[in-house]
Amino acid sequence: MFRLNQFFRVLRDEENGGEGGGGEGGGAEQEVANWRDGLGDELKGSSALADVKDVASLAQQFVDQQSYLGSAIRVPSEDASKEDQQKFFEKIQKHAPHLMPRPEAGNQESLDAVLTALGRPDESTGYENVEIPDVLTFDDARMTAFKEMAHKHGLTKDQFNGMLGDVLAVDAQAQTAMNEATVTSRQAIEQEWGAVFKERESQAIAAAEATGAPEAIIQMAKDGKIGGDTLKWMHTLATKIGGGEGTANHDSGNNNGRMTPADAQAQISDMMNNRQHPYWDSHHPDNAAAIQKMIKLAGFADPNASTDFNDLRSSHSS
Repeated sequence: MFRLNQFFRVLRDEENGGEGGGGEGGGAEQEVANWRDGLGDELKGSSALADVKDVASLAQQFVDQQSYLGSAIRVPSEDASKEDQQKFFEKIQKHAPHLMPRPEAGNQESLDAVLTALGRPDESTGYENVEIPDVLTFDDARMTAFKEMAHKHGLTKDQFNGMLGDVLAVDAQAQTAMNEATVTSRQAIEQEWGAVFKERESQAIAAAEATGAPEAIIQMAKDGKIGGDTLKWMHTLATKIGGGEGTANHDSGNNNGRMTPADAQAQISDMMNNRQHPYWDSHHPDNAAAIQKMIKLAGFADPNASTDFNDLRSSHSS
């Protein structure tokens, strides 16, 4: 745009241009045709004036430009003070309220402002509790600790929910696998111990209580939540520290008739391999008792085995 004094000079010249134009009508036509004549060559050829048809249009363009400049936001230079930079940002935010400044390195206050704008609650209590999978034990104290860590590291509410939800999902998967492994191992020991399983389990728990084991371990044993290997170790410990020969006899069946499948199968083998045993002699006075013992042993060896004597004799003969 040309300078203000040039603009007014053009206006003045145009007002006087009608005097020698050969009448009022001719002066108007001359004004439209020659309004650029008063300009210098540099301004006359400026592309900024290409669409300006007359002085009135030029005046309107000048007024609009001044209005725009009055509302324009000047970007402060790198030498501007922090106060001026802050004023600039506040002015920008009035027109673009979603913009936020980049936090300054080491300035916790500016970082907190950004985190709050992103969605971090003012306090750790502002996070909502996350749903806990059924297989996990997750008390209020632990939930509070996670909320405090999330707030410390600037997590938004959505980030907290997503992060803790993923952590709990991984923990739940691992816990489920552990529970399944515990059940499988207990089933193996239960099959190995057979009829004496409950008895040996009770002995293991009693030994744990007698030796001052942690209450959590004792309770897990009572709830059937410890693995078979651990239960077997606890029972072995029980026999060493307090069972002695009495416990051994107790397991073998000499006192109460119960025994493990392995012990029962060993006695069955002894009877089957001893052809002089009353079990094989139907005329022996102890034959009936031997048959009943075989039936009992078969039940200990395999709870699902038939108790019919003929079935037993057939299976053992084969």
